[in-house]
Amino acid sequence: MPVLREISDAWLGSREAREKSFPVAAFTDDYLTAQSVLLVRQQGKPVAFVTFTTTDLSTEATVGVMRHQPARRRTQWNICLRSSRCI
Repeated sequence: MPVLREISDAWLGSREAREKSFPVAAFTDDYLTAQSVLLVRQQGKPVAFVTFTTTDLSTEATVGVMRHQPARRRTQWNICLRSSRCI
């Protein structure tokens, strides 16, 4: 959890924003522990994460919270979510 918090805090800080709580997703310990988390590493260092929930048959997924280190490109999400290397 501390790694995810570090990434989230850096992401929020880069936008001069605070955490927003939506009915569906929010960065809280309770929410994150109830979700699946995909952690992206570059050269062994965690740089981004996304939470998701799957259907009972695991045929569909819903994305919850997506955060990345500010220095990372936004296009990395497209690459990550389409790549089996990230899953």
